Parts: sequence; structure tokens; C-alpha cells
Amino acid sequence: MYEKIFEPSKIGSLEIKNRIIVTPISTVMANEDGSPSEKYIRYVEEKAKGGWGLIVSEYYVVQPKAGLFTRCFNISSEELIEKHSEITKRVHAAGGKISAQINHGGRQIHKEIFGKELIAPSSVRDFGIRELPRELTIEEIHDLIEAYGNTALNLMKAGFDAVEIYGCHGFLVSQFLSRASNKRTDEYGGSLQGRCRFVVEIIRNIREKVGKEFPVTIRISTEEFVPGGLTLEENKAIAVILENAGVDAISCSKGVYVTGENIAPPNMLEHAGYVNNAAEIKKVVNIPVIFAGRVNDPAIAESILRSGKADFVGMARASLADPQLLNKVKEGRLDDIQYCIGCNQGCIGSVFNGVHLRCLVNPFTGREDEIEVKPAEAQKKIIVVGGGIAGCEAALMAAKRGHDVALYESESKLGGQWNLAGMPPGKTELLSLLTWQKRKLDKYGVKVVLNTHMTIDMIQAEKPDEVIIATGVIPFTPSINGIHQPHVVSANDVLSGKEFFGKHVVVIGGGLVAAETAEFIATYNSKVTMIELADEILKGMDHHNRNVLMRNLKHQEVEIHTSSSVTEIQSDAVLYEYKGKQYKALEVNTVVVAIGSRPLNELESSLKAAGISTKVIGDASRVRNGLHAVYEGFMAGITV
Repeated sequence: MYEKIFEPSKIGSLEIKNRIIVTPISTVMANEDGSPSEKYIRYVEEKAKGGWGLIVSEYYVVQPKAGLFTRCFNISSEELIEKHSEITKRVHAAGGKISAQINHGGRQIHKEIFGKELIAPSSVRDFGIRELPRELTIEEIHDLIEAYGNTALNLMKAGFDAVEIYGCHGFLVSQFLSRASNKRTDEYGGSLQGRCRFVVEIIRNIREKVGKEFPVTIRISTEEFVPGGLTLEENKAIAVILENAGVDAISCSKGVYVTGENIAPPNMLEHAGYVNNAAEIKKVVNIPVIFAGRVNDPAIAESILRSGKADFVGMARASLADPQLLNKVKEGRLDDIQYCIGCNQGCIGSVFNGVHLRCLVNPFTGREDEIEVKPAEAQKKIIVVGGGIAGCEAALMAAKRGHDVALYESESKLGGQWNLAGMPPGKTELLSLLTWQKRKLDKYGVKVVLNTHMTIDMIQAEKPDEVIIATGVIPFTPSINGIHQPHVVSANDVLSGKEFFGKHVVVIGGGLVAAETAEFIATYNSKVTMIELADEILKGMDHHNRNVLMRNLKHQEVEIHTSSSVTEIQSDAVLYEYKGKQYKALEVNTVVVAIGSRPLNELESSLKAAGISTKVIGDASRVRNGLHAVYEGFMAGITV
């Protein structure tokens, strides 16, 4: 079934064993001097062992501090060339091939990182950063072109198999290409040919330095989704110009920083949503075309290749979830794959919070240099109380190491809150984590007991060596007059199907659960109003995911009131206060409370008093997201 995936091909002179590429993704794993950390080397080494056709590194800056993050790769000296050659040696020894992306952020970086005035083709603010940049002089443009060429040469010296020009996502090259950012009236602006001049001269400079045989590719945003930004038709013309300039392949992405949901589409968006853009680019060029954008399943990759819409498929986030994915596909072990769930919590979310890249479903990712799972020195009897994703992860990892593990869950099925997380529109893919965990629980022989509320006496009767408490949370009920009326329900009960709702619904709360519940209810043609105390909803949420959810709420015509507090719930109305004034939401059939949860931990003190070794993990310890829950379960399982 997967013949096309494993069909060898070439990019320029580079032979690639299959057609699946790990496209670039930022990791924040560089050292202070721009050299690679052992963490990063181990990270890419694992992918090389996993059978991927080509790995493309995160970007190398062509000038110091010219990236979006505080730590970016730099290869501007002989010493750094030697340090970066360790990446290529290890990847090649593991059977892989690796290309390196090169970049300058231009106006789309933070001034405090760059350390001086931002630069750009024109003195026009970025839609997201909003710092006014200084227009580049002709001399500075020529210096930058040289810097791109020198960086490519140094990467070749370090043993990389190819280089990729970062020509998309709103960074410097795409700033020259786009009418939204390039307002120049000299030879580097104006017409399409003028706006392409910068990148064409970069390609030629690189070619002069590395020769004709060293592959040079470019990644472009086939659409930018900002006013006056690049469109698909423009990019088709640009693609022809790029091919004529000498690139060996074009990698197709989309979006810029402020429309980042298109760069790393979350699970609320469709799979391979912009693959037809790549197909249109492929119609006008004779060089290979790479497509990437929410492809997490080998069947989807195979379909894209069979349809001829692209020559290669990028699966960056899928490689985080399971570095061994390609090997598993080749060996027919599809049920053993850990699938990316498109949550963006560990990859995009961590990096934009200044933490190195991680993965919710795979706690090894980004910690390859830290974690080693060893067989237990002595078998212990372990009881895990609570069958959410934290408890399941703890149980399966403890059993994998050789312990005798029993998992007790009070409900009729495993998963806990994660079952509810998979209910809102577009979130079903989250449940694949549970499918994988259940399979591993069975594989490692974990005794799973459902519909059982464990007490201290029941646990003592089992005489365990250690107990892991993963009992999760219970919804928080605010002190509001009228909160206990029959038409007031929790978001959990709505999502689980225990409670239905009327045609006019008020959701109290503005966090993720509240917003997703509001969207869920609105899909049933109910009129939904959200009332949130803070000055905005979804505060602190990564903008990739937030943009999509806000767009969905707007599409569903959900009415949102912020800086507002509910003062009373009546039988057919909700009273709320805004800036000292009282307002009333009329025609309310159902009120949904979604203002957060609190830990449920009834056993810890009794267990410790009885002298039983105890760990508390996940939301039972402190309410957070799935990334923390799985990691804590994982660590509990490998350290018990």
C-alpha cells in the first residue's frame, strides 16, 4: 500500500531513499554561541535512525541574532563549522541525510533579541511584531546576499547534504517577495521581477560558492493570508523564476507569523488542507515539489504522492510524535505508531514560551539526552488510581519496566477528562492518544479495573509497594446566586452528553474548555453567549490554535462579553455586571459553568499516614494541560 512513500528519488544530485521529509521546526536547542547542543544532536540522530528520507534542520541565521528566538544556530566561523559537523557525522552514521535551512528574520524578530533597529526591505511594520523597521540600503542588501552565500558554503564544509533558503513565513526573503512588505522603488522592489531580485541573487551567490552539484532548495509561503500578501497565482510565477535561478526543489508552506495557524495547522483544521497549492506549483515547474502541512498519517502521505500533487511530503510534527514512524510503516507495524494529535502544546507552544521543543504524546522528544528507560532492578507491586492520560502513561511505563501494575478507574472507561477534550469539533484526533495507551496497557500486561472507586482500605488490602494517584479534577462551582438550579450544568456534563441544552445558552468562563464548549453547543444551532471576567478570552493560549478557535467562534456567531462578572442566574436570564453597570442576558434556557477545575486528591494523606509510598501526578497534583499530565505519568512510571 505504501509503494510511493518508499520510492527512492532525488533532489538535484542528492539521492533520497524515500519521499518523506522531516521539514524544519524550531527547537530552541542551540547553545549560546550558536553551536548545536548534545540535546539537538540526539534529537536529529533519533530521526535518522527512524528511516526518514531527509531531515531539514531548523534555520541557521546568516547574521548574529537574526532569528525569532534567543537561541539560533550560527555557523559563521571555522570553530562553529567543526562543532556543527558533529550533527552531520552522527546523522550519516545513523543512515540519514540532512539539509540545513538558512535565514534572516528581517522585521519579523523581536528588537530585544536583535539588539538594534530592525531591518526590512521597506520601513513597514510587520502585522504581528509591529516594531517599525529601517529600510535596508543597497550596500546592506549586497552584504546580506554574501552572508547567505557564506552560510551555505560553511554548511557544505560541515558535511550537510543540501541547504534550504527560508523564503516563507514572513521572514526577510519573503518580505522582499511580498507586496505587503516591499514598497521599494529601486531595482529590489516594484514589479514581481524586482521583488524577486534579492532571492535570485542569493541563489546565484550560493551557487558560485558551493558549485552546481550541491543541492539548493527553497521554502515558500504559497499564500500569506494578510492584506496585500502573496497569493497562489503570484507564487506560481515566482516558482518559475526560482527554478530558472537554479534551485533544485521548492518546498510549499503557507502563512506568516501573524497567521501562524496556517504554518502549523492545529487539529481543528483539516489534514493537508493546502495540498492543492503545491499541486498548482508543481504544474509550472520541472523540479521536485515538497508539500507540508498537517500530514500525520502515512496513508495521507501516500495518497498525496499517488495523486501526483507533490514529489515529497513533509511530516515534521509526526516525526516528533514517533521518530520511528517510517520504520514502523515499512515493517507493517501501523498499530504501533504514536500519531501526532495536532495539539501544538509541546512543539509550537513550548518553543514560543522559550522552552526547548517537546511533544505531548512522546515525552522522549527533546529529552533524548536526559531520559533512559531501564528495566526495574526489582519487581514491585504498583497500584495506579485514576485512568486518565497521566495514570495510563504511568501504568504502561511501570509495567514496561517489569513491575506488577494494576490500574483502577472509577468510571466505565479509561481516559478521564481526555475523553471530553476529544468531543469539540475537530478535536477527535486527541483520542488517538488513548487508543495508543490502551494498546500498550494490554501489551505490557497491566491489570485494568473499571467502575471501581478505590478507598484506603481497598488499597491496603492489596499490599502495594507504591501507589500512584492520578485521580484528576472536579469542576469548580462558583458562589453565584442561582447556581444550583436544574438548568445550570457543567461543561463536562454537556461534552459527555449527560446534559443537553436549549436554544439559548450562556457559558460562564473564557478559558479553553469554555470556548470549545461554546463552539460545540453552537454547532447544534443554539444561540450562545460567553461571559468572562478577564479582559479577553483564551488568554495565554498559543496564537496558532487561538486564531482558529476565535475564527470558529465568530463563524458560529458566539456572542462574547469580557470584563464581565455574573451576579445572578434566574430561571430564564443571567444577570451580569460590566464596568459597574448591570446587564441581563434574556431567553436563557441553559447555563453552562466552565470556569475551571480543582484537583481531586482524596487518598494522599491517608496513604502517607499508613506508610505507603505515594506519588501524585497530573491534574490531581495541579491543574494544567495534557503535555504536563503525560510527562508526569511517564516520569512516575520510569522512576517508580
